[in-house]
Amino acid sequence: RDAAVAAAGRLAESGQPVIGAAVGSRRGERPTPAGYRLLTRAAKLAGRLEIPLLTLIDTPGAEPGPAAERDGLAASIGEAMDAVLACRAPTVAVLIGEGGSGGALAAAVCDTLLVGPDSYLAALAPEGAARALRRPADEVARLYGLRPVDLIALGLADAAAPGPDSPAFGVAVAAAITAQSRLEPAR
Repeated sequence: RDAAVAAAGRLAESGQPVIGAAVGSRRGERPTPAGYRLLTRAAKLAGRLEIPLLTLIDTPGAEPGPAAERDGLAASIGEAMDAVLACRAPTVAVLIGEGGSGGALAAAVCDTLLVGPDSYLAALAPEGAARALRRPADEVARLYGLRPVDLIALGLADAAAPGPDSPAFGVAVAAAITAQSRLEPAR
């Protein structure tokens, strides 16, 4: 059992076929090397079939334990990142919650990155940074520049997306995939 899953399907809003991968699919669990190998396979399959790759991200980061390190965690994250970057099909990532460290970055290196209203992307969670800096977490988040508005202003994210529970979420994701699909393949 891993905190990463992948599936082939169609978007309900548009009928567009996609290969989807969720990194952090189980709340409170962290993806292991096997989860990042799954992301690698999903990205390669999407590229081979020329079907858009959709990644969903909500993870505090990769599993930090000794077993994960022995199983090649760093290499599997790097291979996943390479596979997503090399995918010839359109790639869209949606940061729907936590975006911790390289574990989240591996799935976020897509052509388009959408950020949900309660999401962040950082090497260290705001709560951890707040403890280290002895400041309130909301102040650290503002100073850190990791809020959705900051990520868009910095050019790290392309646009905001509604939360995954919103009826507009699927519409926003379908629109991003459609827009990305219309661009030249060399892009």
